[in-house]
Amino acid sequence: MKKLPPLMLIEPSSRQKQQRTARLLFARAEDYHEEEVKLRLKEIRAYSAENMTALAEAFRRNVANYNGANVAFARDAAEVVAYLNNIVPETKSVALGKSTVLNELKPTLERKGYKFIDTYSAQFFKQADIEKQLKYPWQLPLLLNQTAWDTFDYSGGLSLPVTPEQEIKDVVALLSVNAVSAEDGSIFFLQHSGNIGNMLRQARKLVLVIGLDKLVRNSDEAFFQTRCAGAFGMESVLLDLKVNKATEEFVDPWTQIPVAAGLDRELHVILLDNGRTGIAQGEYREMLKCIACRACMKNCTGYRYLSDFNFYPREYIWSFLMGYSKSIETCIQCAMCQAECPVDIPLTKLIAMARAQYCPKIARKLDNLALMNMTTLAPLMCLFAPVVNAFAGVKPLRVIIEKMAGIDRRRRAPTFNYVTFERWFKSRHE
Repeated sequence: MKKLPPLMLIEPSSRQKQQRTARLLFARAEDYHEEEVKLRLKEIRAYSAENMTALAEAFRRNVANYNGANVAFARDAAEVVAYLNNIVPETKSVALGKSTVLNELKPTLERKGYKFIDTYSAQFFKQADIEKQLKYPWQLPLLLNQTAWDTFDYSGGLSLPVTPEQEIKDVVALLSVNAVSAEDGSIFFLQHSGNIGNMLRQARKLVLVIGLDKLVRNSDEAFFQTRCAGAFGMESVLLDLKVNKATEEFVDPWTQIPVAAGLDRELHVILLDNGRTGIAQGEYREMLKCIACRACMKNCTGYRYLSDFNFYPREYIWSFLMGYSKSIETCIQCAMCQAECPVDIPLTKLIAMARAQYCPKIARKLDNLALMNMTTLAPLMCLFAPVVNAFAGVKPLRVIIEKMAGIDRRRRAPTFNYVTFERWFKSRHE
């Protein structure tokens, strides 16, 4: 039997830049060609999306040859929770980072009473006198594509079991991945700071949830895809950070987890479908090409308002289709997300399609009924213009309208005139 599958970390590194400098000094420069990178990435993603089932079977066969890896398949989030119930202590506490797949699981985990140890946000606590500077897309620094590409590199692999001198935390860590090689079972993670590495090195029980769309043919493609996720999403990560003010009482929750002396480590791998095979056969299959780089967030002015999870555009659509987000109305369809996508996913079209499916539901809401039938209502309002205009300015009435129809009380109501343009025109030409 082989050792457990290698766990590969891709993170910001200066090594790539050093190597490039050496090539410039001592040999012919190796140029970065963005279009070539994108073409290769599109080919990898197209194959992955079209062959998810075959790649999953190949992965399961190859990982079965590893000693100590527990591999399971989950059709949906409920089956992931059922699996976790057998390995998570009664406290139902799990350590987790931030990822699209974990967002798929969170609603179900919360309903089942699970508690989360946030290993991501704690990294961005600052002193009380330091304020967050980046709030809007136009505040982002301009990063050259070559610079972003040179920044991310392979920083090392991890393997289990660990050496005796390593400190092991008595905790279950729930992680998702960026790419997985079906050929040899190697698993790739992108990290911008240190929380993923800490969990991989120190958590007593590792549970890796792998969306079927993360499977690629081999480790070379897995590394390339993970590096692309880092490079194309580098600017968006800066925008997505929520820097919190530290207080004297704040303590990083990871440091408070007790040490698990003398306990063996466990690795659990869960292949998650959660609607992916169905989507692969339908009109939303382009979404499976996403690498979760979040480049689409870079110029999205509304992503902070898309949901409670701050979904980026692709996740915004996915959450609606999966049923754990009730609305698809927030997006203004400016198409800036589509312009930034490195694999050219037609996000604007997909949001419009999802919104079309949602129309029968929103048509029953009072405010939408009014707005959708304004050509009928407007002439009636004009007949009673003085009364309508007078009531529109009454603040208590605006509060009632907000409660009943969802129209914000601060919104300026239109002014109606008894003498419409049509009546005025006819009176001048009779």
